[in-house]
Amino acid sequence: MMNKILINLIKSLLIIILMSSTASAHKSKKHAPGSKFDPVVCIPPEERTQAQKTSDNIANDLFHRLSKLQQECAIFRIQQLEKGIEDANNSVDEAEEIIDEIKRENDALQQSLENAALCSDITFNHKSKKSTQLFSKPSAKSDKIADVKSNADLLYISDSSSQKKWSFVLLMNGKKCNPGYIQKQFISKKDEVVKEAPKEVKADLISITKPTWSQKEKLIVVPASGFITIKGFVDSAKIDQIIVNEKERQINSDDTFSFNIRVKDAGTEVRIVGNKKGETKKTITFQIKVK
Repeated sequence: MMNKILINLIKSLLIIILMSSTASAHKSKKHAPGSKFDPVVCIPPEERTQAQKTSDNIANDLFHRLSKLQQECAIFRIQQLEKGIEDANNSVDEAEEIIDEIKRENDALQQSLENAALCSDITFNHKSKKSTQLFSKPSAKSDKIADVKSNADLLYISDSSSQKKWSFVLLMNGKKCNPGYIQKQFISKKDEVVKEAPKEVKADLISITKPTWSQKEKLIVVPASGFITIKGFVDSAKIDQIIVNEKERQINSDDTFSFNIRVKDAGTEVRIVGNKKGETKKTITFQIKVK
């Protein structure tokens, strides 16, 4: 009878223990985020009671292991270290972004200062004939730097060494200026009076204005042999290149061109070819004879 009572008592105790364990295992509001455990609390050794220190010594000396309090402090330090590394990584990323932003702003400021220095004391003696665009390279396919309004102030620097129809200029833009390339046909001097091309240019594409024709597009008669200057106009909408006797000649910003040629006593033949994007649009072959 006593054995039966003892067995029932043991069963009851086991049930109570199991129910207690189950109840304590459910999720609590006090649990650490992302875990089923309460946050680890570390009691520093200097703040432990004498009983806690004795428990530490027993675990260390007798069982050669960390005490419960020592384990909790070790876990706490690991968690703090992990959190510190995560915060440090985030801080490094934020710092790198700030540094990159400062560099970009500094580069922009530096470029602005350089451009301002370029324009500080310069007389812009050129202007744009029409609205166009300023490019980073002597090509309309390159990056656009700025829009150029009609009559905008320009400082002509030099023609492109590789693209003869382009020039390197400085464009006055407020209190600073932008360096870049512009098509030569859009540049003119401020004090330059751009002459109107003869009406026949539109039909002829190429027009010789000096010396005058003795027979249009066939013969020019000069008073004596020697070097003479030939001047003329082109229709720049249809002609972008002039070649005289196999040598390219410059087309000026006002659509004029000129070249010197030697006239022999026996006369000289001149061949002018006008091209547009490499395609021949007009050819004139004529004689220059001595009167």
